Amino acid sequence: MRLLSICYISLIALSLVGCENIGEEIRCDTVYETTEDTTSEYGINLKASSNMHITLKKMDKFYKEMEVCSNLTAVPPTVWYISFDFFNIGGSWGYYHSATNTILMNTDVNIVERSCLSDEQTFKHESIHHILKMNGYDYSHSSPMFEKCAVGVNVCNGKVCD
Repeated sequence: MRLLSICYISLIALSLVGCENIGEEIRCDTVYETTEDTTSEYGINLKASSNMHITLKKMDKFYKEMEVCSNLTAVPPTVWYISFDFFNIGGSWGYYHSATNTILMNTDVNIVERSCLSDEQTFKHESIHHILKMNGYDYSHSSPMFEKCAVGVNVCNGKVCD
């Protein structure tokens, strides 16, 4: 009887986890904004931004994942979602501004529709630039850490994919 109860509780727990993952997939196109500069629990400084497809809490999670993957730690960066067209930066998904330790996230990428996947992949990639730089390593794309941890945005058949 005890074994049956444990199995039943385990099945319930697994089904709840599955529902949470489905919910996250449904909310992938949700757009977030903040009207004031905010600092996360982990220390990421988010400048007032709009058109974000991941939350500051997710940025904390992804940043920690990149520290674990790289086996390095660094004081978290500043993150700012901006129009690259407006600032005449160019047509990339993101950019790491090393002089200010700021990850710039492009809000007007017109190549492929942005989503939580593109923002996640861009944020992770730019975080690797930051973590490497803060630890005194070569933070250019020639570092093997990009292939190991965060290549960048993966596009399959014209859509962002895992």
